[in-house]
Amino acid sequence: MKKILAMLLALALVLVNVAALAENGDNDTNPPENQTTGGDTNTESNTPEAPAGDTATGTKGHTYFYKTYTVDGNVNDILPNQALQFEVSVPTGVTNPDDSMITVAADGYTVDKLAENQIDFTLPTYTKTGLYKYIIKEKTTNVASSINSTKAMTYSTDEVKVDVYVTYNNDGEIVATPVVYVTNVETKDDTITNTYEVGSIKVGKSISGSLANASKLFKIEVNLTSDNGQVWSDITLVPGTGVTATVDTGTTAATSIVGDGWTTKNITIITPVDGEIDIQDIPVGVKYTISETGIGDTAENMTTLKHIEQDANTQMANVNDDTAYYVTNEVAASDNKMIAKGENDKVTINNYKDVTIPTGIELDTIPYILILAVAMMGAVVLASRKRREE
Repeated sequence: MKKILAMLLALALVLVNVAALAENGDNDTNPPENQTTGGDTNTESNTPEAPAGDTATGTKGHTYFYKTYTVDGNVNDILPNQALQFEVSVPTGVTNPDDSMITVAADGYTVDKLAENQIDFTLPTYTKTGLYKYIIKEKTTNVASSINSTKAMTYSTDEVKVDVYVTYNNDGEIVATPVVYVTNVETKDDTITNTYEVGSIKVGKSISGSLANASKLFKIEVNLTSDNGQVWSDITLVPGTGVTATVDTGTTAATSIVGDGWTTKNITIITPVDGEIDIQDIPVGVKYTISETGIGDTAENMTTLKHIEQDANTQMANVNDDTAYYVTNEVAASDNKMIAKGENDKVTINNYKDVTIPTGIELDTIPYILILAVAMMGAVVLASRKRREE
């Protein structure tokens, strides 16, 4: 009899353990401490509620992460006019209970400049309990171009981790609790940050020399070239008094260059003497050349500027030609000048035109003058002697 009772007791214990395993599932589905698993069984949860309208049926928790930017060297709080792309994957070596995948908003997710942008993701309809792990990573190619990335943008290498705990609530319904983090599950940090770097250049005009004409206007060409990346941020043009600028073949005075994915732009500047223009927020790594191409009384009446090469001891050629100058401080393409972070380069193109002014006495006549003076002195001495003898 005792043996039969012992066997019945052992059988009862086995059945209890089997029932417990069936209720808990085959996976470790316990969320981190203070993370709710659905229902109202844990009223002290630190998991933030999903924003209204973003909560899927039966889902509680954090269904979004944040994307921010750090901009170095900017003047006008700019960012690329770009849209974001994200890709979702399962961590290497991890096998989820099934192939259910979360999804991020479609490619082309636009962002507010210099804001903390909320990026939403959507949970699937789960049919199997367990712990699901995912990774969300930003693509480093601008959505507007399948070839080039954004110039001067350093994309974060951080990955957004999403752990989804799928369990049964007290009513026997399947609920999913996502936990979002970047570094580790304890910190609950949920932000990835890209860095964008820009710089500026100033272009000025000056003249020197006794024949330099201060009443003229001058045409200066600034060429910007972006290799290995497209420019998607706006560049601001700040002309000084009397200075105008046009972009490419445009004829209307411009105060900005739209960042639309360009790789080369040309700025034509008309400036008086001592004029200056500030070209702000150029992406780091963009190359520039600066050359002076014209001179005239008005912007509409420009003629080609003649570049005369001379040394400091040579009289300027073509002194009666208003277009002939010795030009300094141009930045040629061979110089490969490049925008650096926060740098505010200044390039002043100086025109030099001078001529030696005669003093009234030519050096080659001095010997003859001396001979004449000696002769006159001799005549005076002879005349004096003749008077004394008389």
